[in-house]
This record gives sequence, C-alpha cells and structure tokens, in this order.
Amino acid sequence: MLSYQRINAAIAQLPEVDVLTTDAYYQGGGTAQLLEMLRDGSQFAARQQKPLLITEYGGSPHADSMGNLVKQAHLGIWTGFFNEAPAAPMFWWFALVDEKDLYSYHAALARFSAGEDRRGLTPALRTVAENIALSELRGPDRLLAWGFDTAYYLVDDENAKPALHSGFSLETPALAPGNYLAEIWDVAKGEPVETREVAVAQGQSSIRLPLPPFRLDVAVKIKPRPAVP
Repeated sequence: MLSYQRINAAIAQLPEVDVLTTDAYYQGGGTAQLLEMLRDGSQFAARQQKPLLITEYGGSPHADSMGNLVKQAHLGIWTGFFNEAPAAPMFWWFALVDEKDLYSYHAALARFSAGEDRRGLTPALRTVAENIALSELRGPDRLLAWGFDTAYYLVDDENAKPALHSGFSLETPALAPGNYLAEIWDVAKGEPVETREVAVAQGQSSIRLPLPPFRLDVAVKIKPRPAVP
C-alpha cells in the first residue's frame, strides 16, 4: 500500500513543512480501499494540522482494469472535495483522461464547488440507503452533500449497469432554524436541475428532501435563502 501511512510523522511535524504529500495506491482492496485511504488520509492530515495533497492515485501500483480506473477518476476528486483535500487528488493516468475524454469530470466538480468556502464545515460519511453512501460537509446553516451508488462504483465489474434510484429522500439532521434553498445537482452535467424551498422550524430535528430519480450519483446544496430586498 502506498498512502499517507508511509509519511514519517516526525518529518511531517516539522514547522518548516507546510504541506504534506503522498500517493494513494491500494494492494488488493479495490476502489473501496482507495476511498478509505483518501478519507483516512484527510483525518491524518487533520491530526497533523497540515493539508495533505494526493499527488498520484488510480488503481494499485500495478494498475487496474479500465472500468475501475475510469470510475476512480470521478470518485477520487469528489471524495477529495468532501474530505477537505486542499486540491483535487491528482489522477496518475492523465493520458487516460485525454483518451477517454474525462475532462467533464473535472468541469462538473469545478462548477459544483465554485464559490464554496469549505472552511468551518465538518465532513461526514454515512450509508443512507441500500447501496447509497452519502458524503457531507456541514455547517450550522449550510449543507453540501454527495450521494453515490456503491453497488456500481465499488464493484470490480467493467460491465456493471447502474440502477435507477427512485423514491429516495435525503434525510439529514436539521440546520439552524430559518428559510433555505435546496439545489439538487446532476453530477454528470455539473449543473442544478431543481431548486426547492426548505423551512426549518425551531426545535425541528431533521430535514427530509425527496430527490428526483437518479443513476450513479446525486449532489445537493442547502444554503440560506437570500433576503428579499
């Protein structure tokens, strides 16, 4: 395994070191292990109180199947965004990005993240439904969330067909009382497809936001509704 676990803690703690860097390659654990390394690396960086930049990732040190690498090109950068990476993890197979025209992966995340200040937001990961994992960045009055289909993305099968998820609702602890706008994003296109009003009452414990049918993944932003002049 090539990951943050190879970083020498004594060197990492030197005051002259501003940024930690590492690779993220797994040994036998597949895409699930890659995502675990990215998340655990962020937690390691938090303990060191220094940002951790992933300078290479994608498969094992001995590569992987084409299907897994294409999935990881997408999963890696979104996982990085939701786990406090200082910049998007850097996909080693840069030629593959060009050959398979995967530039849209980066463009979509750039549009979703535009103008979003992640400072002060707390990351979390949880399973919210069968085969759906949800990454969150949460503040008292703001929520960014990204849910993805684990049955598709984490399976070692190049011919897997993504299921249609319908009737799914995002349920999350309530934000501070107030009026909010919830944007539901098409992740592949990198654009909001629907905006709804959400009101949180005093003493309310949770928010339930029904989502339109989706395949692969879906993203949500819930932010305070702008004051009317």
